Amino acid sequence: MRLACWLIVIFLCSSLVLAANDQYKPWLHKATVPDHPKIKLFGQYATNLFPGAATYSFPIDVPKGTNGLQPSLTLSYSSQSVRGRPSIVGAGWSLSQNYIYRDVSATPDNITDDEFVLVLDNTPYELIYNSADGLFHTEVEYHFKIQNLTGGNNDYGQYWVVTSKNGVEYQFGYTHESELGSNTGRSYAVRWNLNTVTDPFDNFINYSYIEDPYAEDNGTAYLSEIRYNRDQQRKIKFEYEDPVRPDRRRVFEQGNRMEESRRLLQISAFAENNLVRRYQLNYTTLNPALSTISSIKDFGADNTTLWYNITFSYYTSEAGSTNGTTWIPPVIFSDSTHEDFGVRLLDVNNDGFMDVIKSRASTAEKKVWINNKLNNWTLDSSWVLPNYIVTGAGVDEGVRFADVNEDGLVDWIYAKDGVRNVSLHNGTTWVINSDWAFPLDIVDGSGVDQGILLDDIDGDGRTDIVKARAGSAREVHINSGAGWRNRSSTWNFPVDAVTSTGSDRGVRLVDVNGDILPDILLAGQDGGNYRNAWLNNGSGWSNSTLWIPPLNFTTPSNADNGVRFADVNGDGVIDLIEDFVNSNSTSRGAWLNNGSGWFANDTWQAPEPFTSSGFNIGRRLADVNGDGFVDLVVSHQDGTQQYTWRKNIVIPYLLLTIRNEYGGITTLNYTSSTRYNNTDEDGLSDIGFGVYVVTNMSTDNGMSGAFGITSLTSYNYSYGKYNYPNSEFRGFGIAVEGKPSSLVTHYFYQDDPRRGKEYRQVIADRNGLNFSKSEQDFNYTFASSIYNVSLKSSTSYLYDGSVIPKVTNVSYVYDVYDNPLLVQELGDVNAAGDERTWNYSYAIDTQDWFLDRRARETVLDADGNTVRETKYYYDDQGFEGILDKGSLTKVERWHDQGNHSFSYFDYDSFGNIIKNTDSLGNSMGFSFDATHTYPASSWNALGHVTLFHYDVGMGNLMWSEKNGIRTSFEYDTFGRVLKEIQPLDIVSLPTKSYNYSFDGIAPEVETIFLKTTANKTEKGSYYYDGFAQLVQLKSTIENDQQIAKNIFYDSSGRVKAEQNPYFTSYDSGISSISDTDAYTNYTYDTVDRVIQVRNTDGTLKNITFNQWNITDDDENGHKHQYLLMFDIFS
Repeated sequence: MRLACWLIVIFLCSSLVLAANDQYKPWLHKATVPDHPKIKLFGQYATNLFPGAATYSFPIDVPKGTNGLQPSLTLSYSSQSVRGRPSIVGAGWSLSQNYIYRDVSATPDNITDDEFVLVLDNTPYELIYNSADGLFHTEVEYHFKIQNLTGGNNDYGQYWVVTSKNGVEYQFGYTHESELGSNTGRSYAVRWNLNTVTDPFDNFINYSYIEDPYAEDNGTAYLSEIRYNRDQQRKIKFEYEDPVRPDRRRVFEQGNRMEESRRLLQISAFAENNLVRRYQLNYTTLNPALSTISSIKDFGADNTTLWYNITFSYYTSEAGSTNGTTWIPPVIFSDSTHEDFGVRLLDVNNDGFMDVIKSRASTAEKKVWINNKLNNWTLDSSWVLPNYIVTGAGVDEGVRFADVNEDGLVDWIYAKDGVRNVSLHNGTTWVINSDWAFPLDIVDGSGVDQGILLDDIDGDGRTDIVKARAGSAREVHINSGAGWRNRSSTWNFPVDAVTSTGSDRGVRLVDVNGDILPDILLAGQDGGNYRNAWLNNGSGWSNSTLWIPPLNFTTPSNADNGVRFADVNGDGVIDLIEDFVNSNSTSRGAWLNNGSGWFANDTWQAPEPFTSSGFNIGRRLADVNGDGFVDLVVSHQDGTQQYTWRKNIVIPYLLLTIRNEYGGITTLNYTSSTRYNNTDEDGLSDIGFGVYVVTNMSTDNGMSGAFGITSLTSYNYSYGKYNYPNSEFRGFGIAVEGKPSSLVTHYFYQDDPRRGKEYRQVIADRNGLNFSKSEQDFNYTFASSIYNVSLKSSTSYLYDGSVIPKVTNVSYVYDVYDNPLLVQELGDVNAAGDERTWNYSYAIDTQDWFLDRRARETVLDADGNTVRETKYYYDDQGFEGILDKGSLTKVERWHDQGNHSFSYFDYDSFGNIIKNTDSLGNSMGFSFDATHTYPASSWNALGHVTLFHYDVGMGNLMWSEKNGIRTSFEYDTFGRVLKEIQPLDIVSLPTKSYNYSFDGIAPEVETIFLKTTANKTEKGSYYYDGFAQLVQLKSTIENDQQIAKNIFYDSSGRVKAEQNPYFTSYDSGISSISDTDAYTNYTYDTVDRVIQVRNTDGTLKNITFNQWNITDDDENGHKHQYLLMFDIFS
């Protein structure tokens, strides 16, 4: 019984530890979780609020490097990358990449306009050359030293060196295998992969690649191995699958053929030729064009034992449409005579919802119906249409629609019989702009099609012009941003789109492989049965048998065969649908795009025919409800044929659930960005299409009953913006998180230099009452095409429900390298005397590129008196001096109250501190192991020596020894401690032993056995929910009894209650909750402060926060009041 009482005391005291540490803040009644072993979540989900994307990151653990230099590897997911070309780890996923690539500016044969982009740790930086210093700079300055150098052991004699502000050097493309040359006959490199990282002490990391190792590869460089530190005995090995991946796709990027035929299968980490851990990636096929990661498995050093398995599930895309009573077309498109009524569907106001216009001479109609985003179209007489689309007889007047000036708004092009003009969309109407001279006729005087095709031929985001009419020269005119230039000799269009009489020859411009370059498909029967395909290679066309259409687009008489193109299943590549009827036959079908060709799948066929006997029967494909999928709009003959088939709602192939290593489940839901207000100050939407964004995220900790916790966070967005000239989504100006107990509103910059930076955050309760606000003012300058961005000031507002806040402010001044020179803390902006100023200077070396070494730090009080000063010395140099290592060798501290002190540091040649000496001459020294990574011994001024031995792979301490007395440890294959053997104990009877019962299903259990006497141990068990939170701990006592204590959490992850320890019968699993033992309950405010504690006897503590006035009413009726004021030096 004595043992039982002692254990109860331990349980109770453990709850008071943190409170004791916080006794200087007696109003903080924090709920505390008893001391327990911490278990780690290996991956992390986050909603990236700026773009509204679902993200997941999984860092790869690697053996520690000498002086901290080791590879940084992370598997990352973004829901907004799914529709792109699948990477070596599948759709939506990426592995950390580091390279520089050539942006050919849509002119692969002209290197004079080439630009370059640095990708470092998956973050892209556009590079700008500055002739003043002969260096490249990032467009937004991060003060890298970026050099494009000649030489190298490669094919083209050019490589790059990037040096960060701390002197670490990154070398790109120096070796043959790290340089990727053009595979389309051009004499230059297109990409330089990172080959070496070197720190100032000459520790280094080497990256190895294999180029096109498989017959199916084109333009690939697979990362094969990373070796690091001077001995090169630590390495990361990358292995790829044997069979060809199911979603293989050939594309052209920057004029180069690209095709990765294999996916990454596993990543293995080694130290001194011993396996440390192995990560295995498993994949699922979402559809024939997309595969992605289904699970990440971590195996131990024995290469066979599974530690944990993280699994992922995804939404699927399902076929089907619904014919409802919404979005009834306001006008007839055509009738039984097949006359064109001049009705077109286009997004007039750039909001992602298709609108309706009608411009017909015979009825003198020029009308616009705007989509109301709910269920229909509304006539809007404010829009003035420049021309009739068809004549009185329904003949084509030569009107086409395209965004010619890259502002996202659809412009109006008229080109008939020598009369040509372009009317630019100004946000409210179309106005003729003489600067845009359309070079060709779209139709002749009789309305005969001249074979004009409009598309972005060279992939620069601008609308180009193709003329391909039999009997006349083919022409390609490229949009320069200020007009069109004839580039027919470069872009030799291979086929005529129409006959000499303007009949359709079955030629279509379609981006079949998803590389943003329109390709050519031919499937006509004009004088024969012709089918062919040409891929756009960035400067011309390459014949491709893979993409030959499976059916004809036109009949022998050049009539329409009812073939249409649309991404019907949302996988990012265009599919093919056929649906027509005539007097004696019907043909319906669908061919899905698998990334490398077509395959039949009639599940996706259209709900009804597009044509009858070669004539369109008032059927149009358009996205009427802004969900990103095309719907079928029908309006033919009369009101009985006016309706819309809406695509059934799906969320295509996005991440649905994450089941983590302990059984916690995260579930995601999405919607299209078109659901939100994206209008700017001009009243127009700044994004003309939908981006899928996270609308809510729910979690389930995998437990049941009172231990079970579910949580829901919702998201709302406003002011989405797309930068059309840069083809870049600029995220949302405002994002609101609806957390279980608060509303957090985030405000973001969207301009060029500051995009993505948060400048304001407001925390309110669920009723919208403000509790706090923070603001950050980012300033920028622009010179030589380079932005310098810096935080000018930050301001905090504390409301606590009041109208007038308490305000504090900090302002900043920087040097030319964006190091802070002055930081001024105002404290309470409405009070004087609590200000503090920090002044800084730096030791700068522009040769070795040390730009961040602080030399002096001075603190001044409100009267300008120096209160404290610290000086830092480097490489044994004088004040503000520095050599090629940048190592801190001396610190000098001055204080106005005295107690001045000095510290001195010595280093070995690897950058490790081997001696530390204080002001009195007392020294502490270290020696290091053979890898120069972990300490092998330490000694102090008294001559005491401690010896150490570490496992180089796991970084675990194997033993330490003082005065010949050793404490040792044993670990499992995953690096978890199994035994601790202190002096006088032995391996078979260790001081502590550990057992882990982890199976991926909550609760998970860790048990610790503590030796108390020669033949007795205490057993303590710790139970964790699916998100690694301790929910129960138990200690076993005599007579098959245990003492248990429970911790309960709310949906925000805060401790809401803890139950007094209680006796329970022995159970190796989690014990039942006691029905009789009392609880301590906690209530929180919006910003997670405890405002009420209900004790086990029912008495209450109440805490009231009124900005800097705090009232604490304890359970005995005593009132304590606190007034907080700034003491800037405590």
